[in-house]
Amino acid sequence: MKSGIYLIKNIVNNKVYVGSAVNVDKRWSQHKNHLKRGKHHSCHLQSAWDKYGEQTFTFDILELVSNPEHLLAYEQVYLDYYKSYENDRGYNICKVAGSQFGMKRSEEARRKMSEAHTGLKRSEETKKKISEAQKGRIFSEETKLKIGEASKNRSEETKKKIAQANIGRKLSEEHKQKLREANIGKKISEEAKQKIREIKTGVKRSEETKRKLREARIGKKASEETIAKMREAQRKSNNKKYYYFNKQRKKYLVRIWGKFVGWYNTEEEAKQSVVINLEKLKAEQTLSP
Repeated sequence: MKSGIYLIKNIVNNKVYVGSAVNVDKRWSQHKNHLKRGKHHSCHLQSAWDKYGEQTFTFDILELVSNPEHLLAYEQVYLDYYKSYENDRGYNICKVAGSQFGMKRSEEARRKMSEAHTGLKRSEETKKKISEAQKGRIFSEETKLKIGEASKNRSEETKKKIAQANIGRKLSEEHKQKLREANIGKKISEEAKQKIREIKTGVKRSEETKRKLREARIGKKASEETIAKMREAQRKSNNKKYYYFNKQRKKYLVRIWGKFVGWYNTEEEAKQSVVINLEKLKAEQTLSP
């Protein structure tokens, strides 16, 4: 008797049904019996069986589970991976393993499922099946939004675990290319920019990292827009050298090329003064014999 998680697959449209059982072989026989009699609880699977025929469906064991108490927790993992409760992906009618549609689990039940997941180790074969199931998957805009919202609400502990799990991870060239394409035209919010600046403050790169960054820039051509932004950033950086805030007077002092220009109440006024006076001094130098 084998206890575990199983998959019923339609080889024509690749839709699947995920289930769990203490005796998977017996459960498959029950599924076939109900389908042949037209009395299966999943109307979607029954409709597909009637349309395509028995020969179109395959039965596979995804993972054997030694402890029957963990069956529902493991089944939920595969339900979430295959998304077999979505009409365009599968035939399950419930989003939650072992429940009726729309049923909400108690906090205790959720806790038990969470504990069952703790320390869960999947075989390489299982990982491969899950990976293949995810290939070519396209998320709807609503799903993307939900994923984004969920990511924002991660706890510090969760973020730390994700960071540790990614240490030493090497991305394939194909994955890198997809990331580059996904970021084309993407605009970073001011809040995100500020967080990036805070993270990078005080960061010391290793010699190897510096070398890789230099090699990555070789042959790379910046767009006209990028060049213009870099010049503007450099100009602002240079302008800051010509003024500073005096704490005693609580005003901004502007001094250009060693020459006193004036005191200003706000930083914006000081910036404007720097720009105007720099242009004047440059013009004077050009006109002088």
